[in-house]
Amino acid sequence: MAIYAPKAADNVWFKARENTAQFNDRFGSREGASEELGIERTRLARIETGISTPHTDEVVMMAEAYKAPELANYYCREMCPLGKNMPVIQNIDIDRITLRALSSLRNMGNIKEMQ
Repeated sequence: MAIYAPKAADNVWFKARENTAQFNDRFGSREGASEELGIERTRLARIETGISTPHTDEVVMMAEAYKAPELANYYCREMCPLGKNMPVIQNIDIDRITLRALSSLRNMGNIKEMQ
């Protein structure tokens, strides 16, 4: 079970590790996560508390280990000077995509009837 860290509560890197800890106990502590990631525990703590910005290779490792590809988009959009204006990528389940598509099709039918 993950230990609550108030300093890291709003940090995207901490939240991703915390979510992964629900399925993999190794990520329930920074020590376990650092061993899995190959990042020093103190370095991971600085990233999760916002003291340090992760390096690109660390972002890739975290995104893969946490099964959270949105971390790469977050890094590019928020931290990388080259990607500052990248669009947000939403991680949406297939059922939500299907409902949006059906809703759009219904709206198209309503527009045809109005003409």
